[in-house]
Amino acid sequence: MNDKLTEQTIIIKNFIDDVRKKLPYRMKSQRKDVNDIIEELEEHIWDKANELAQGQDPSVDQIFFVISQMGSPREIAKEYRHRGKPKIFITDELFSWYWKTLAVAGALTFVVILLSALLSIKVNTPLEITKNFFIWLSLGLLVVFNLISIIFVVLSMQGYLPEDFKRITKPGSKDIVVDSQSIDLQPHDTKQTQRASRIRFNYFRRQEFLIGGIVGIIISILMLTLPNIAFRPLMSTYYMLPLINWLAMIGTILFVANGIRFIQALVGYRERFQQILMVIHCIPIAILVPFFIAFYGQNEIIVNILADLLPGIEVNLMTIIFSGCIFLTILVILVMNVIRVIMIGVKGFPSQRGNYQ
Repeated sequence: MNDKLTEQTIIIKNFIDDVRKKLPYRMKSQRKDVNDIIEELEEHIWDKANELAQGQDPSVDQIFFVISQMGSPREIAKEYRHRGKPKIFITDELFSWYWKTLAVAGALTFVVILLSALLSIKVNTPLEITKNFFIWLSLGLLVVFNLISIIFVVLSMQGYLPEDFKRITKPGSKDIVVDSQSIDLQPHDTKQTQRASRIRFNYFRRQEFLIGGIVGIIISILMLTLPNIAFRPLMSTYYMLPLINWLAMIGTILFVANGIRFIQALVGYRERFQQILMVIHCIPIAILVPFFIAFYGQNEIIVNILADLLPGIEVNLMTIIFSGCIFLTILVILVMNVIRVIMIGVKGFPSQRGNYQ
């Protein structure tokens, strides 16, 4: 392109860069699609400007005129948010996920509040327990409904569809030349092959991270708020205040960890960002290990809680089982995070697998 078009080229480039910045966040990881959009937009501007120039070099004024006719970068980018069939405030495509997330979060809320009510059996009458149970359940379900609804409305406004969160497979495959003499006719264990395939690709699923992050955030909020309400009648018991403080700190750590999970689902298949977020996610999970060991040092708290919940049971044995299960769960989650970081670094995402073969 000659020097006369340098200024026009800069104007178009600045306009296109502005459009790129304002594209929906979900498209940040779809570099090929974004590049196609940008190239098409640039070609359209030049085509229209050349029509106005009638065989001559387009002027700066003509470039500005074409751009003004196309609308502002925000208006152009907004068109790429209009995806899916509108249904109330949430798109029809996300509605089934919305209901599933509500069902899971609602069931977990019910279980948590039911356990809280059972803990107050010794200090409250059946009428008070029933009344408090329905009050807490109503408030809990209301909070869950509002939080999940807000999240899915925002996702719908940003143009997210279920396929944006599903595991992406390799984009295209190369032609394969088959040598008929080298075909292996030996029987294969299909189930074993499928099982190995599932294990190999399970280190990143946007759907799992999205729903898991939302549900985890809700559980952590319940851990921060419910104990103060549910255990208030038991505050005279000396081990209740340390337990409430412990649950609040655990809830804070889980809120951070699941918030990172939710961000990972939105970031998508951007390898370097995911590695950084997975390393950061290991930090709150790792904090749980010494934190739990410190709490386990206050053995009388666990013993008294289990003795109240399970009278007549060998408390020391139950303490060991209870503590061991939690400790193993934390270690498994931590190890899985480390494996995910290593797998992405070594093999990339399933969508990028072709680049590493």
